[in-house]
Amino acid sequence: MPLVGPVLAATTLAGIGAALTAPPLRERIGSRLSLDPRYLRASGRKLLSPGAWRSFSTEQRLLIRDLPLLERRLGAISAPTTIVIGTADRIVPPSSARALAGQISGAEVVQLPRATHLLPQERPEHLGEIIVAASRPR
Repeated sequence: MPLVGPVLAATTLAGIGAALTAPPLRERIGSRLSLDPRYLRASGRKLLSPGAWRSFSTEQRLLIRDLPLLERRLGAISAPTTIVIGTADRIVPPSSARALAGQISGAEVVQLPRATHLLPQERPEHLGEIIVAASRPR
């Protein structure tokens, strides 16, 4: 939606950014998601900047435009592929990760129990271990 999409993105991201600037709410979110409140405060500030919603809007528009082409080329991937997903991810469900793996020959799916879409923030050590293991010669 060329006009409505960017407005909705700006409103949503600004709302989340504003919520993360409120210390009680930030502490509650940090505690619930096991995220450092300093990370959430910095993220909240970034989300309030116009660049954040413009970047998000552009990224989403390009993703929608380019996704069909990318999906058609998944079978051509010959590199070892590891797809990491959190079992509690509400943005990209584990079934999507399994479907993606099914389109890439030899792809492996690693599921992190109770992790959400914020894997790098929630499980940096575990994600790092998976990346190091995946980079080893097979």
